[in-house]
Amino acid sequence: MDNRTIIQEVIAAFDANNIEGILQHLTDDVTWTMIGDRVISTKEGMRTFLVEGADIKMVSSTKDNIIIEGDRAAVNGEVVCKNTQNGDLYEMFYTDIYELKNGKVNKITSYIINKKK
Repeated sequence: MDNRTIIQEVIAAFDANNIEGILQHLTDDVTWTMIGDRVISTKEGMRTFLVEGADIKMVSSTKDNIIIEGDRAAVNGEVVCKNTQNGDLYEMFYTDIYELKNGKVNKITSYIINKKK
């Protein structure tokens, strides 16, 4: 599977709230850095984070740019998520940078900015 297909499948899994679909494309030692918020380490750490946050569901997202160069990719756009417990909507701009190693995502760096209301 080429890197473009891997990244597209990861993005689609995030959009579909498909935890297993995301995890299948990660290395065991993956790191997800959400700038200014937290760092999640390891595939099991990702599983825990995604399961614990399962009440936050993706409603919609755009992919304004997808740039892939070798083992690196960048995706940016807008995202809307909903808290299924209280109905709150979260509208944000994002940029995700992916680094791949041996055909799997090894590092994700996310920049997320809440939209002004």
